[in-house]
Amino acid sequence: MSATSAQNRLADIHNPAEYFYLLVDPLAGYDEHARIGIPGLQATLGDDALAIVRRADLAHEPDLCPRLVVLAAPGTSPDPDLVDASIRHAEREAEYDRRYVCGWLSSATQPDRLASGIAERCIVEAGAESRYVPFYEPVRAELLASTSIEDANVWRGPVSDWLYPDASGVVTRLPRAKTSAQRISDYGVSVQAGVPWVVRLLAAWRTAQMDDLSYAPARWRGAHLLPPDAAAQAYGQLLDASHLGLSDLTDQLVFALHRLFIHPRLDTHPQVRNAIARTATGETSLAEQFDKFSDAMWAQIVATLT
Repeated sequence: MSATSAQNRLADIHNPAEYFYLLVDPLAGYDEHARIGIPGLQATLGDDALAIVRRADLAHEPDLCPRLVVLAAPGTSPDPDLVDASIRHAEREAEYDRRYVCGWLSSATQPDRLASGIAERCIVEAGAESRYVPFYEPVRAELLASTSIEDANVWRGPVSDWLYPDASGVVTRLPRAKTSAQRISDYGVSVQAGVPWVVRLLAAWRTAQMDDLSYAPARWRGAHLLPPDAAAQAYGQLLDASHLGLSDLTDQLVFALHRLFIHPRLDTHPQVRNAIARTATGETSLAEQFDKFSDAMWAQIVATLT
């Protein structure tokens, strides 16, 4: 998506009767001299334009908590140069594991109240305990929406429109749907536990996409570096690897990348299945076995699967 297209998409969600917000996360790190860095935003918009989203797990470190930034109050328009700067920053962060630019929101709710609501909806029940899940992080929002649109709309709360940069940095709209649910489902919460591993796979996937691989017939060849459902695909690959008995993260990554680049049903071939079984018993690593497969052997395997 071009910067102009992204600007148009953000302009479309801005209801002039509502606040238009930028959500940033200093915990991800940022250039303090950048226009949309915390100091730059304070200098341009004033301290009152930034509301702290107080993380329950960072109660004594407010400087590390996210900021909900008022780009436009009801009846006003945002500075187009500032919006453009946020889009370009999000695009540059596409290859990072953590994102400073988390999203753009349109809501009638006032800043402090909305910031408090976002923080509260990140606290979820886990058995007899509660824990903090930062659903506003782009990869988490992407995974939550792919897991359950209903869960995504519980999370949305009083935000009429929520956009975030996806795994390729493309501005993406959180899908909308009516829901009567009062909390995010247990399954939706459980999927979030896999986010650190999803992030690792996404990073490896991006790197492999930019490599000159000698044999990769299933490589993604879309307009952007990764497909629009990359986070969901990554989670599914890791889940399949686990179900096949692969418990080591490196083996799971090797499994996932070979399916993503060679064939989605690669594990159904007897030779590959045997290699997975040997790895699952701890006999050897999956990478060590797959290194013995030549491009010609992979091509023969793929020929039997198509």
